[in-house]
Amino acid sequence: MYFTQRLERLTLVQVQIFLIIVLVAVLLPWRVTRPLQHKSLDIIHLASALYDSASVKRMSSINKKKLG
Repeated sequence: MYFTQRLERLTLVQVQIFLIIVLVAVLLPWRVTRPLQHKSLDIIHLASALYDSASVKRMSSINKKKLG
């Protein structure tokens, strides 16, 4: 049980790192070549939505383990 909790925490950290890398890789060239546009804001919203869904899934799985 301890191992699965640790594994969930590790995967959430990996998701955070991946999202940060993707945002930096996409937004840096975008800002250098042209000013900030609506498409880059859509990417930010998409990344935050993915992060929120990952957090919700993690919390719901932890709650299920506590109840079950």
